[in-house]
Amino acid sequence: MDTRWMSVIRFSSVTVLLLVLLSALNQRAVAQEPITLSFSDENVVVQSVGPTSVNYDYNIGVTPADTFVACMPESGAVFEPGATRVDCTAGAGDQQVQGSFYVLVTNGDNTDVEIYNIFAEPFPVEPAGFLTYNVELRNIANATARQVVLTTTLPPAIKFLSSNNPNCNTRDLPQLTCTILTLNAGVPQGFLIRAQLNPGFTEAFQYTWDVSLGDNQVDLRADNNRFTVNTQVQVRQAPNRLFLPQLMES
Repeated sequence: MDTRWMSVIRFSSVTVLLLVLLSALNQRAVAQEPITLSFSDENVVVQSVGPTSVNYDYNIGVTPADTFVACMPESGAVFEPGATRVDCTAGAGDQQVQGSFYVLVTNGDNTDVEIYNIFAEPFPVEPAGFLTYNVELRNIANATARQVVLTTTLPPAIKFLSSNNPNCNTRDLPQLTCTILTLNAGVPQGFLIRAQLNPGFTEAFQYTWDVSLGDNQVDLRADNNRFTVNTQVQVRQAPNRLFLPQLMES
């Protein structure tokens, strides 16, 4: 065979092989593009006097745009009054991402109070240092919540100093009870707890807060009524000492 044709065949074979490899790498890059599943609101609140059909497609965001999303119960399902958790799965190729939100069907007489966040400042705190806990709550249903009671047992690591909430009962420390008289729907509210790290505590610790409602109110969900607080302690290491040999006098 003519050597010129051999060269052409070899060049064509190498070109085809390179195109196949580039195509495979491109497909792999597309398949490995990370999936992001998000919700414009963690709670879809629907006011109804009875069972109602709920469409929540607008609540779901996902990238890439051609990613498959499936939720159970499906959008358009009939929901009874109360709270229903909706579990969603987004998939593309061999990747899957899960997420969930809640559909709250209420007649306007119900509340859903959650401990949205509790965090300590500074983080970490130095041994025997002062720290402030920021307690944040929100009511994500329709009706105003009254007599919102938060309770906790303070750990041995900290000593309670004060709070800007005048309705905190400190007579039974380390059991601490703080009340928010009114928590309007959709309006976050919080207070501060000031404390000091007791001497001798140098390890990280955590403790739990719980929230409940008074006045015979109905709380639509119970899984958001507890929050665990983590506190880190910064321990400064002693500087390394440099030992120099003593010079003997002659």
